[in-house]
Amino acid sequence: LVYNKLNSASRYGDKFERFLKLVNNEKLILKFNDETRASIYLQVKADVSAVIVEHEFIQDAAAKKIWTKFWNDQLASLIEGNQSD
Repeated sequence: LVYNKLNSASRYGDKFERFLKLVNNEKLILKFNDETRASIYLQVKADVSAVIVEHEFIQDAAAKKIWTKFWNDQLASLIEGNQSD
C-alpha cells in the first residue's frame, strides 16, 4: 500500500524520478531530484502501526516548508485511505 501510494505515476507524473530501496521490510529510502533523501520507517508493535519520515539534505527553510507539507499530505492520504477500507 505505501509503495503504491508513493510510486503512483498518476499522482506525480511519468517523469517523477527517484530510486527506491527496500531494507528488511521496515525501511524505504527515496532519493529525489533536488538531491534530498527521505527514509520512511514502517513500524508495527502489537496492534499499533507507525510511519516515521526522516527527510535529509534539505537546504533552506522554504524547501523545508514545502517538504513538510508534502509529507503531511502523504501521511494524511494514507490514513484517510485506510479508514475507508
